[in-house]
Amino acid sequence: MRAVLFAVALGVLATPAAAQTDEQKADARAAAEQGATAFQSGNYAEAADLFIRAESLYHAPPHLLFLARAQVKLGQLVKARENYRKVARESLAANAPAAFVNAQTDAKKELAELEPRIPMLKVVVKGAEGKQVTVTVDGAAIPAQMIGVARPVDPGEREVAASADGMNGASKKIKLAEGAKESIELELTPGSGAEAGTAPAEQGPASSAAASTGVSADSGSAGGSDGMRIASYAAVGVGVVGLGLGTLFALQSSGKRKDADALCEGGCPVSKKSEIDDLYDEAGQKQTLATVGFIAGGVGLAAGVTLFLLSGKKQTKETAGVTPWVGYQAAGLSGRF
Repeated sequence: MRAVLFAVALGVLATPAAAQTDEQKADARAAAEQGATAFQSGNYAEAADLFIRAESLYHAPPHLLFLARAQVKLGQLVKARENYRKVARESLAANAPAAFVNAQTDAKKELAELEPRIPMLKVVVKGAEGKQVTVTVDGAAIPAQMIGVARPVDPGEREVAASADGMNGASKKIKLAEGAKESIELELTPGSGAEAGTAPAEQGPASSAAASTGVSADSGSAGGSDGMRIASYAAVGVGVVGLGLGTLFALQSSGKRKDADALCEGGCPVSKKSEIDDLYDEAGQKQTLATVGFIAGGVGLAAGVTLFLLSGKKQTKETAGVTPWVGYQAAGLSGRF
């Protein structure tokens, strides 16, 4: 193995310098050689760490090949497969060093041997239809799109858990053998809040002014008109801040778009495509933040004005109330007067 890594080092020196400095190349070579020593000694975790460091300093297919081998020894078959694939799918130059070509050949062979060893696990969750469910395997969340779909996992004992708002969570342990194809079912049951019909309400990206200040018009029943008057000032303050932020982000978005347009005067050069795309992306992000700010600001001001007007009225037998709300691309007020 050390002989191969020395070949890697020579290959590194033979390739174009790109953005790496001589010091980075030397550091990468040192980390790779120490990784080889750790691997030969059976210190696979240390070897994996050193090959990751070497690859971060200088990309070389053998770094990823030996990293994958260390991960296989550690039982991290899923990570190993991805690193084998990176090497196997890389497009090598016609004059690539022999060490790079040999690494790719070995990666393809070892990948084919590894694939059948990786277990597949499908997690099925019942009892939470219509709710946003979170599923974790050994504490790491899996994509929501993969719930109910078989996905690759490492062999060994795995703990699978599922949860959802207003529901009692569930968890199970399962032991997976290499190459196994298993399915596990978790059933969620209603929690105390859900049984009472008090599941927590959802909020949009911009919280309502009432949620931000922690008050609503109904607080007047406890503190009288003075309490409502104070609440109105707080809501107006939230509204002003929201509108201010919305204006700021809108100006920044406009500036980014102008910068991008300026680069395209007389035609958009290919060399500037990446910079232009980045500017348009930033402009879009700023515009989204501006929209959120304007919605929150408008709701805050509306709530503040309503609370101020209600604070001057006498309390009736049924206390007047107002609740701002924010939904997808919409906002407003609901209440009783």
